[in-house]
Amino acid sequence: MTVDEIRELMKEPRIRLAVALHEAGHVLYGRRAGAVGEKYHGPLEHPDRPGEFGAAGVELVFPTPGITVESPAIARWLCAGSVVKRILCPHLWAEDEDASDYDEFCRYVTPSLDSQEISDAWKEAQREVERHLRSPAFRQELWALAREIEMKIPW
Repeated sequence: MTVDEIRELMKEPRIRLAVALHEAGHVLYGRRAGAVGEKYHGPLEHPDRPGEFGAAGVELVFPTPGITVESPAIARWLCAGSVVKRILCPHLWAEDEDASDYDEFCRYVTPSLDSQEISDAWKEAQREVERHLRSPAFRQELWALAREIEMKIPW
């Protein structure tokens, strides 16, 4: 999709909210991992896939350059967007939705983890996010954050 096509698609409220919900998953777990702020981006080109665009992105801001975040926390923050959208908006979820997030996780933890450890950490993080989503209070926090993010992303 082109940026113009994405912007047109984002005029649809339920799609825009689903994208914001995906990003809210990243933000919530990023904050739990130590992020102190966020920068919001509208349609943007995927860093590792020239010519391929996504609807939105959130860049997490950490307090100190070089901060150490444990791999389970990184896995939760990066897998959360897709897990949240799969469970709360299954009709708008795509099978490969977390591909770029998984690739980013691999970049963060390689070479400290081998491919099997990376896969296992990712799957465990997905299970943890799924467990958290069973909590009504957690879901309420997530929906509120998604509505806030929806207003901040420059569509």
